[in-house]
Amino acid sequence: MNLTSAQEQAVTERGRDVIVTAGAGSGKTRVLVERYVSLLEDHDIDQLVAVTFTDAAAAEMRGRVRQAVTSRQNLKRHIPHLDHAIIGTIHSLCLQLLRDNPVAAGIDPGATVLDENEAQVELLIACRDAIEAAATGEGPGVEALLWIGVHATREALPRMVERRDEVEGAFGSDSRPEREAHIKSVLDAHVDGLVRELRPILADHRGFLIHARIPDRIDRLTGTVEAVLEELGDPMAGDNDDLISRLRAVSEIPSPGSVGSRNTWFATPIEVRAVVRELRAAYETVGPFQWNDADVDALDALESLKELFLAACDRYEARKHDLSALDFLDLELKAIALLQESPRTVAAYRSRFRHILVDEAQDLNPPQFRFLELLTGERGDSPESRPERFFVGDIKQSIYRFRRSDVRNLNNLLKQVKHDDGALVSLNTSFRSHERLVKGVNVVMRDVFGEAKADYEAPMEPMIAIRASGNSHPAMEALPIAREFANPDEAGTPRDSEKRRMEADRCAQRIRRLIDDGFPVWDNDKNEYRPATAGDVVILMRGMIHAYEYERALENHGIRYRTASGGDFYTRSEIVDLTNLMEWLAEPANGIALVGLLRSPFFAIDDETLLALTQTQSSRPDGNSILHALSNLPEDILRQTRPLRVRAARILEQLREESRLATPEQLLEQALNLTNYEAAWAPVRGGDQVLANIRQFAGIARSLPDKTVDEFVDHIRTLRDDLETRAPQAALDAVDAVRLLTIHSSKGLEFPIVFLADAGANRGGPRTSTVLWRAEEGISLTLERDVSEIDENRRQPGFYAYLKELERREDEAENKRLLYVAATRAADLFVVSGAEPTENNEPWLSIFTKPEYGDHINISEPTRVDLDALKSRSPKVSLKIPESETEQPADAPLLGRRGAIPIRSSTPATALEQGDGTRFSGRSDPLALIRGTLTHAAIEEWFTKEKRPDIRDLAHRTGLRLNDEDMADIEADVNAMLGDFDSSNLAATLRGDATTQKHFEMPFSWEWGGVAVHGAIDLAYLTNGEWHVVDFKTDRVEKGREAEHAETYLTQLGVYAGAIEAATGHRPKAGLMFLRTGTLHWAEPDEIDAALSGTRQKIDSGEIALTETDETGEFADEQLSI
Repeated sequence: MNLTSAQEQAVTERGRDVIVTAGAGSGKTRVLVERYVSLLEDHDIDQLVAVTFTDAAAAEMRGRVRQAVTSRQNLKRHIPHLDHAIIGTIHSLCLQLLRDNPVAAGIDPGATVLDENEAQVELLIACRDAIEAAATGEGPGVEALLWIGVHATREALPRMVERRDEVEGAFGSDSRPEREAHIKSVLDAHVDGLVRELRPILADHRGFLIHARIPDRIDRLTGTVEAVLEELGDPMAGDNDDLISRLRAVSEIPSPGSVGSRNTWFATPIEVRAVVRELRAAYETVGPFQWNDADVDALDALESLKELFLAACDRYEARKHDLSALDFLDLELKAIALLQESPRTVAAYRSRFRHILVDEAQDLNPPQFRFLELLTGERGDSPESRPERFFVGDIKQSIYRFRRSDVRNLNNLLKQVKHDDGALVSLNTSFRSHERLVKGVNVVMRDVFGEAKADYEAPMEPMIAIRASGNSHPAMEALPIAREFANPDEAGTPRDSEKRRMEADRCAQRIRRLIDDGFPVWDNDKNEYRPATAGDVVILMRGMIHAYEYERALENHGIRYRTASGGDFYTRSEIVDLTNLMEWLAEPANGIALVGLLRSPFFAIDDETLLALTQTQSSRPDGNSILHALSNLPEDILRQTRPLRVRAARILEQLREESRLATPEQLLEQALNLTNYEAAWAPVRGGDQVLANIRQFAGIARSLPDKTVDEFVDHIRTLRDDLETRAPQAALDAVDAVRLLTIHSSKGLEFPIVFLADAGANRGGPRTSTVLWRAEEGISLTLERDVSEIDENRRQPGFYAYLKELERREDEAENKRLLYVAATRAADLFVVSGAEPTENNEPWLSIFTKPEYGDHINISEPTRVDLDALKSRSPKVSLKIPESETEQPADAPLLGRRGAIPIRSSTPATALEQGDGTRFSGRSDPLALIRGTLTHAAIEEWFTKEKRPDIRDLAHRTGLRLNDEDMADIEADVNAMLGDFDSSNLAATLRGDATTQKHFEMPFSWEWGGVAVHGAIDLAYLTNGEWHVVDFKTDRVEKGREAEHAETYLTQLGVYAGAIEAATGHRPKAGLMFLRTGTLHWAEPDEIDAALSGTRQKIDSGEIALTETDETGEFADEQLSI
């Protein structure tokens, strides 16, 4: 492939700095390699430096350079030196300079470099210790904990230490008056700019209202308008504070609602009300940015927070010193210090390095940019005394703000190079996408980006396609989902979950059609079109929260897929099992870990046996006593589980003995060999991912050979509980399957067919931190509310609102760039899908459904939500419950479903109940679990064997041992509940029709969007063609308040219903049977969906940490709340 004229210039330009703006698919990697190779004609290898963004990119470039050097006669002199080529990440370059100058840099020449996870573990421990020291009075910062709150501090402090260079700059002067004066000056300037823009708008609105009313006409809207005009006054009069005060008074005027008569106004009442609402909202555009009392208190809090921050930094430095290690930021800062403080060193490097090539320059963070600036020479240095700079980047593709990437650096460099008569080269030829797709993306993204007014915004530079389009069809499609049902008999409007499920089905349908019709895609190797396969398709999303919906839809349409992203590694059930094993080996008395291990596929011990194991103990059961009881239960108790129990005890004893000398890796391998744990997963759908995750966990153990079992467990706990970025699952080998990726992980890749899914969701930015800072602006924080203000939000200083607004603006700019990256991954077809937007939001989908883009985008008619069609797509599963005497211990789910997780290896359904606490709560009735267990068992036996059991006999048969007083109390209580149940409508239903299928204690396992959930449904029954699930509750509830009490259990019911729906293809009716009142409460589907959605958000954000069991091995309803 010949170079274009722009590429040729980029490769051959000499004697001045070169900045290359490389659009998506423009061949920048080839240009970078060709320039490097061409420079070898006149330079030695050690005179050239090439900086890449990742190690993988460095390896690719090294390979290409090696191939060029070995194949060209005039370059073969470089072959002996290829291994010394300086081609790598910026961190590898920093490390090389530091190791070359250890004394000047003040480092240990043998110091190791911590990877991101290792560094974050050490950092988190340092922050945790600093907070604990502050809380106990042994270290500084206790006032910060009081002002901010312990939880908020634990969230903010690690990020502050991670970005300690920024934070140190943000704290600025130690003089409080200077800091206060600085903040007031910044806020006054910001408010002044806002007010100047606002005054003429307010004046126009005021004039509209004054002239909108017909004289002598009055209606219910008139009073509101007059009140607004009276409080507002003349917007052009008064100083800023006076106007803002008036706007605040306007904001407190009650909303006009929907009142107003057409006969009273020249304009329509709707238009009048809209102007009133805008005036009422005007205060929020300026008021929050004023200096307020919270700013004063924030300065007090920041003084203490600074002490805590410095103490955490000191602890982190001490931990790294003990390890003789550096983190990535150390490499950057120490390299900067070396170049700043040693003129001879920097001069030597500038003389040695004649050319420095930098790839992905838009993704550099401020320290990295400063390092390169020092290395290559600053403004004013003569070209002869410094290396020539060659930076390649594209501001439109900068999407890593969460990694500190700052596009302002490249924007400023562009201006500087232009000023200094450097070369600005634009690579605007797309070798990736065909002509029609390139034109369509140009048109849409031009409108999205608009005019770049700020230094963090990107201008849209149109691309030119080199490949002609193969057909006349639009290269972009929009698949909107309507906000209404297909069936007119369905009441209300579809829930978000139903619209998303319909969208996933619509995408899968379209993918199936593209594959079946042989949609033509370009084959780069053969330079011709060929029919598309599943492997040509990728589904991109901003996050993977709802990936399970698309997985299920693809499965329903018979399409293979690979979910290549997912940050839930440590909460995966198989990893929880392995962690429980190591936690118990580290601390054999840990009953919680042991019970979780026993009920996993390692040993598949059922809950009834675990309850018996704990009830036989004379004292509070722990890991040691449970292990002893495994093989020492009385012969008449649960005889059928004895072989499993004895086997478990033997293996556990062997592992515990070997743990005295073995490494964590050796123990893991031995446990897997002894239990055949991996074999239990191999035949299960989704098992390949599980096996890969198991191997990845073993690899973590292998990478830490010097750690004891205790230290390894502590390391894993920190990774699991505190890492800011959730660890991804193990990568699987590529197959011919649709891939599901995040947009961020797709950067640098290309695909023939790209689906941008869930584009109807709001384009919200990242969650705002309690503490915000900018090195050049300052730092602020929100404050803990007083006890008397428990229903109020955290107090927000004006300066915090200002910093938050800056973050919002830059997030909005990056969001545009994120859309550009998604659209430019496609080579042949780009499809956008999502729910139709409402009037109150403008998601990405709204951009692609604009009529003016009709020539470029095939906009489908909105697809109505068809629940019947969705049900028909679900695979039909024959539900067969084996007889108890033939049932075998299960290590795979009883219910067939999408993606199987063995029973008892995942998160118990009752762990997802909603409540107010965060941990196990104390039990007011120590016998509540036994009451519930006996009542459930009695109902099951009564309605399956048609004989009401004797409660004392049932207690003995289930292995319960109680004193006479407790037994008499429980017997009377259970019999009373059975009596109420006997007279209930539910009991009549179960007895009344011989065709009713009823299943008690039905075990299930269901993968709920990557969270494996298992449990047992108290009662599932099928009558008149409709499934029902019922959960029995022994809670003491006041009659008539069952619905209120049911809110606690909505998530649990939703999980039960979801498992049945996955197995049968039909959504069941779900309810709670309150046994003490004899009331059956059926939950509304909307209530269940809302609870499920709320719980999912908490799980995915990390607010809910999924745990296994307590020391009894059970999650009784009263025990765990979230």
